Amino acid sequence: MTRLLIIAGVLLALGLLLERWHGERERTARELASTLRPLSAVTAERVSAIDVEDIGTAHSWHYVRADSAWRYPDYHDAYADTAGIGQLLRALCGSLATVVATDGTQHARYGITGPDPIRVRLAGGGAVLLDALIGRGAPGPRSSEAYVKLAAADTVYHLHANPRHALARKPGTGLAPMLDFHVLPRALGHPAIVALRAVDPQETARPLRLRRIELEPVPPTAPGQPPEGPGFAWLAAIGKDEVACNPDRANDYVSFVRDLRYDALVDATPAGTALPATHPASAVAGDGRRVEIEHEDGAIDVLEVLDGATAGEDLTGSRVLLHNHTTGQTGLVRSEDVALLFPSVADLLDSNGPPPASRQPTP
Repeated sequence: MTRLLIIAGVLLALGLLLERWHGERERTARELASTLRPLSAVTAERVSAIDVEDIGTAHSWHYVRADSAWRYPDYHDAYADTAGIGQLLRALCGSLATVVATDGTQHARYGITGPDPIRVRLAGGGAVLLDALIGRGAPGPRSSEAYVKLAAADTVYHLHANPRHALARKPGTGLAPMLDFHVLPRALGHPAIVALRAVDPQETARPLRLRRIELEPVPPTAPGQPPEGPGFAWLAAIGKDEVACNPDRANDYVSFVRDLRYDALVDATPAGTALPATHPASAVAGDGRRVEIEHEDGAIDVLEVLDGATAGEDLTGSRVLLHNHTTGQTGLVRSEDVALLFPSVADLLDSNGPPPASRQPTP
């Protein structure tokens, strides 16, 4: 009888210990899941290379940082989109996460297995700094949050950011995500444009020369009001004189130049340009049209229109080759957009006549 009582007591104690252990485990799991933590200790400043792999399509893309600018070497050494790269790095290096699963049995639920995930590797200093699988959005594909798993562990995190948004691709192009097609790449960080000179040898009323001047602040019209400005005005050269442009038209023109985009990049460069022996670009004659752009920091970009026929390009009159001497890149731009680079002075002065063609680059 005594032995049975002892056994019963031991079993009761074991049961209580087991129940307490389960309770502690559940409490720890709840605390783990509710604790916000950084996904990793990696900082964006340490990252010098990014590899992205879409597992479902088997497409992969490699980006490198060179001279403080991100580039995509596999497509004419294109500039990467600064905003997209920044969004991706902020999501993976600067966002907080909570644990939602600690084993592999629920990976499919979070889009971590099969063709669904996107794999991202961040590297720097010759080593992989972060290797992550991006699952589905949380709770849906358009959500601002996503599920993420580090490649070396089974733990799935609910990341309070969605890296997939930075990796969206332009439909129907087959091009990599995060490419910057601005003729004046944003990665160069140029400040405001302060002067332009547009040369078209086929027109006698050109070259067009514009420069920006700062206007004195306008005194307040009532006591206690701050002065207005300072503002800016654009002056166009006519012979030896300068006249003030219509401010809206001049600003629209400068914005158009700043925001102009390539449809695609090509391997072509102006004839006479010195190239490395390994450079694949073919020499192409220019057609005489040029735009010289001066920025507030003194940097100058020179855009030159090339003769597509000499490049062997079948442009069918709808697209033109445009070369940026600063970046060394040549791309295809719609002919109507290139024509808008060379407005007449009257276009920028006249405030009463019919408006010139749209100053927004063709989407």
